[in-house]
Amino acid sequence: IATAYEDTEAHKPHPAPLVHGAEALGFDRPSTVYVGDAASDLIAAQAAGMDGIGVTWGAGLAATLREQPSVAVVDSMDELHRVLLGTPIVNQ
Repeated sequence: IATAYEDTEAHKPHPAPLVHGAEALGFDRPSTVYVGDAASDLIAAQAAGMDGIGVTWGAGLAATLREQPSVAVVDSMDELHRVLLGTPIVNQ
């Protein structure tokens, strides 16, 4: 199932795109985690009733992400993995 920018009239930080995506995938919003690299992602996640995790690689600034409501802001894939799954990535 693909969703696109055009699927909602409102865009992030409005929650409509996240709500649309969760509904299209059959996800229960309170059980959904949205991972994003911008403050608008975390604002939209909170407004949609989802947990949000900010990642510091990408469009946003780490300090700005840390100012937003979120479950966590992480600086690496290993940290993201630990937050999501509670276990470290095993290096191969």
